[in-house]
Amino acid sequence: MPSDLSGEAGQAQGGASPHCPQQNGMVERVIRTLKEQCAHRHRFESLQHASRVIGDWISFYNRRRPHQALKMKTPAEAFALAARPVQVPLGQYRLTLYLTHKIPDTIKLRD
Repeated sequence: MPSDLSGEAGQAQGGASPHCPQQNGMVERVIRTLKEQCAHRHRFESLQHASRVIGDWISFYNRRRPHQALKMKTPAEAFALAARPVQVPLGQYRLTLYLTHKIPDTIKLRD
């Protein structure tokens, strides 16, 4: 069983039944694409080699590969279009966050 690091961050870990795309369709599809377009096309010589190759593929997938479901935009382009900047005071600095979801009314951001 995988270790649960989410509990240390104060988050609950959810799960779906293994190999059940009805519960986990998008994740199952990404894993299938990763296997078909990356993992099955390489013979990894070490864990470090696999980590580098898979990391490069994930970067390509998110930043350069157009996605039909995103109207032929990359995930990075779609995120940039959906995100809105929010200024958050942080001591003497102002941190700019890019949010894609509405901030709940229970969270107050000061100017």
